[in-house]
Amino acid sequence: MAQYVSEDLESLRRLPLAEVIPVLCPGAYLSHERQGPGRVRWVLPDGTKVNVLPLADGDVFRVMNRPTDRLTVSPKGAINFVMVVRQTSFLEAMRMLHEMRPTEDRTRPNSRPERVLPTILRHPARMQDSEWEWFQVRDYLVGERRLPELVVADLYRRGSVYAGAGFHHGYIVFPHRADGPDSSVTGYSLRWAKASLPPSDRPTKWVASGSRLKDGWFTLGQSRETLIIVESPIDAITLWASAIDEGIAHRVSIRSSSGAAGLAARMWEGFEAVVTAFDQDVAGQGYAEWVRQHRGQAPRSTISLDGAYKDWNAAWQAGHRALLDPTNLWAREMARMREDRGRER
Repeated sequence: MAQYVSEDLESLRRLPLAEVIPVLCPGAYLSHERQGPGRVRWVLPDGTKVNVLPLADGDVFRVMNRPTDRLTVSPKGAINFVMVVRQTSFLEAMRMLHEMRPTEDRTRPNSRPERVLPTILRHPARMQDSEWEWFQVRDYLVGERRLPELVVADLYRRGSVYAGAGFHHGYIVFPHRADGPDSSVTGYSLRWAKASLPPSDRPTKWVASGSRLKDGWFTLGQSRETLIIVESPIDAITLWASAIDEGIAHRVSIRSSSGAAGLAARMWEGFEAVVTAFDQDVAGQGYAEWVRQHRGQAPRSTISLDGAYKDWNAAWQAGHRALLDPTNLWAREMARMREDRGRER
């Protein structure tokens, strides 16, 4: 695992699909059909059509004529492309890309073709009717995900979550913000929130085009004491609700990395301690290892998700309300309270 994490993870993800597709799928060819601005279409040997938009931080792709349920990962970057096309694991996809990459390129992980389109953030539109928008947010996060309505209402009031409109109709939108006084929006995570499947060319979860995932994150909390890093905004809200229940929300901040795409050393700058809380699968273990290697010191702890649950929200819905207990944050809070009482005497 260690040989495929750290900086190699990011360099593999950014490999141009124009170089990956011919090696991974011998016989694939570029279609002459005109696509959207900057996009090209590849036709794979089995007839599968793939639309590709080259970007500096990883090419965006869409598999056009395969079952929607195969798009189980965010459609961006070479690692996700291999996972989708070859139906393989995160680690196996990294191994395949590592082996196919030319030896001379391995010393230049940031190399890209000369013609790369600028990354322009596309802001998902909000619904015009605020009452109906709140109904959509509440229906998904409170009704389906069983998160506390007061917590969700507070996030909605602060603009930390809203319902998409227009092209993004049917998606719940989670803005990512830069870390700093301006807190400017740097990207968006989106999650399909309807019982029906999304349109055939869109996945159930993705990020808005142009999102700068290493410049900002979906963040909850204001504390600079302990940062908890999770994979998705739903994980973040679930652990935030648990932190409120456990009485330690004032001691933590929680950030979603959106998988590998948002992992960057700057995301924990200024925090005293880091806790990783990724899913217990191959990808999640790889993310946790990346944090350990780049942190320069071991995270204070890693919260392990019970294998009986697919994610933190599933554990929450099953009745678990002390998900952060393994971090010992409550024990430290009690120690501080005892110290404060001692000083008062």
